[in-house]
Amino acid sequence: MRKAFTLAEILVTITIVGVVSLIIISFIPNIQKKIRAEKIRTVKYKLTQATEKMAAEDLIGPYESTAAFVNELKKYFKIIKICQVPSLASCWSYNTIQVNDDEKIDVSTLQTGLQLQMQSNDTSNYSSPNVGIITADGTSMILSYNTKCEHLNPLKNYQWSTENNKPVTNATTSCISAILETNGAKAPNKIGEDIGLLNTNGPGYACVYEINGKCYSQPFIPTPITAEECEKIKDDLGIKRCCYQHCSEGDYWAGAVKQCGGVDKLNNGDNDKMLLNMFTNYGQGQTDDVCFWRNYESSTGSDAQGSYICKYAPDYNFSFGSNNNSSRGIAGHYAVCELN
Repeated sequence: MRKAFTLAEILVTITIVGVVSLIIISFIPNIQKKIRAEKIRTVKYKLTQATEKMAAEDLIGPYESTAAFVNELKKYFKIIKICQVPSLASCWSYNTIQVNDDEKIDVSTLQTGLQLQMQSNDTSNYSSPNVGIITADGTSMILSYNTKCEHLNPLKNYQWSTENNKPVTNATTSCISAILETNGAKAPNKIGEDIGLLNTNGPGYACVYEINGKCYSQPFIPTPITAEECEKIKDDLGIKRCCYQHCSEGDYWAGAVKQCGGVDKLNNGDNDKMLLNMFTNYGQGQTDDVCFWRNYESSTGSDAQGSYICKYAPDYNFSFGSNNNSSRGIAGHYAVCELN
């Protein structure tokens, strides 16, 4: 009677186990992708169940803002946290979304539907500030609402779209543009993987203002970064010096540079007057003084300086920081990214 396996038998067994393991491992990414896709479908389905109930009660809209819509939505959809501009990132698990292999975009810049690449025209207006939410199951969403949303017949049953023969959405969500994340901070944090899209082409800088052949993003208030954060990324972004002495609450100028993707992508001042006029007269309707960060940075003095321009400063004079009061530590100024 044999008491042990032969070497040949052991080698064959090891080979079979190895081949089976490789086959299983090769299937894991596809299985994970299907699981993520199913989670995204489920969120869309639950959201649509809520909007169907709203439509049945003639409450789809139109509403005057995304915030007003979400205020009604929360009565039908389980929401545990709501985040308004400029604090959208508080409803998202990480700061930067991977749009594709070469492009990332900062969550905090997605301030209106225009940054979800939604167009405004005779039948749609997505310029209202976006709203971030976290649902009861932990899903993060950034929503934009069409304030020109068409009235829906509360007595009509709308046909559902399907994925793998499972219901996803119907026309009751047609007034909403959204991105959603079901995987938390875990990788890949990428569009088409763990980030789903609803009625949108996804996050990106939409051309909000076009002046003299140049395209500009929606103005936004940047999120400041610390000097330590600045040091880690300054060479990649073209920043000369990081602010230590006069930026106790953070460096807003460097934060604007980071969110635009580099010094050269922060508006360079060529069209400052026109941008300020368009923003205050036609965009946000600001009545107080409005200032825009510029891409100019001084490398002289004991501390780093940025620059900005304010609409109501005398004759549009530029306001530069000094060694005693670095302009980079100032909150409340807007930033505009150049898109070409």
